[in-house]
Amino acid sequence: MIQVKILVDRKIVQETLSRCGIANFDTCILYPSCYLIHLDDKDYIAHFKELFKFINKDAFDNMTESDFERLNSVCYCVEKWGLIDCLDEIEPHKIKIDCIRFDEKKEWIIKNKIKIKNLETILG
Repeated sequence: MIQVKILVDRKIVQETLSRCGIANFDTCILYPSCYLIHLDDKDYIAHFKELFKFINKDAFDNMTESDFERLNSVCYCVEKWGLIDCLDEIEPHKIKIDCIRFDEKKEWIIKNKIKIKNLETILG
């Protein structure tokens, strides 16, 4: 997780993150990689695999190097777009992330790998 300071309305950051991830351009399906979470009065952007541990304490930690790079890349882009300041150190992104435009969102299917409602109930 990367601690962030939100510079705009938090819903804008959440919505932007919902459009960033791994896209299948043939089927117009996007799998968001990262989510904004509020924990202990701090805001973080976390990779979805990190969030499994909040839902199931026995979840297997299977974050790979490319998962950490993807988290870093998403945070780097969102910071460059002026939506957040990263309080933890990040590097310029190394890998390509897909981000669909807001005006194209209605043409895409967004498939979350984690149930956001479950997470919101646990984190408050």
